[in-house]
Amino acid sequence: MKKANRVRKHEEFSEIIHQHNCCRGKLTSIYWLAKPEHSVRIGISVGKKNGGAVTRVRIKRQVRAICDELFATSDPYDVIIVVKPAYTPELREQIREEIREAIAKFGE
Repeated sequence: MKKANRVRKHEEFSEIIHQHNCCRGKLTSIYWLAKPEHSVRIGISVGKKNGGAVTRVRIKRQVRAICDELFATSDPYDVIIVVKPAYTPELREQIREEIREAIAKFGE
């Protein structure tokens, strides 16, 4: 995922989260906001309860790789993925399914 396709600023994270378009699962909370003027941008939040810095970076890398597979770059959304403390790197397939289900709800 290119850096241009990432949500990076705190204000942008807050704006997207406060729009109340969300899908919650056991491992993630996924928020989205339709932005027709640009392509998909994704922000990933992993809290300190998930583990140390090395573990959190590993989780972010895994989620980024899953997003590269599932999102088309032409999708007009800003997406925030908040990874819950219940997630461990071994649960990669379960988080992929949660993200896939959330993408299906974007058009509703």
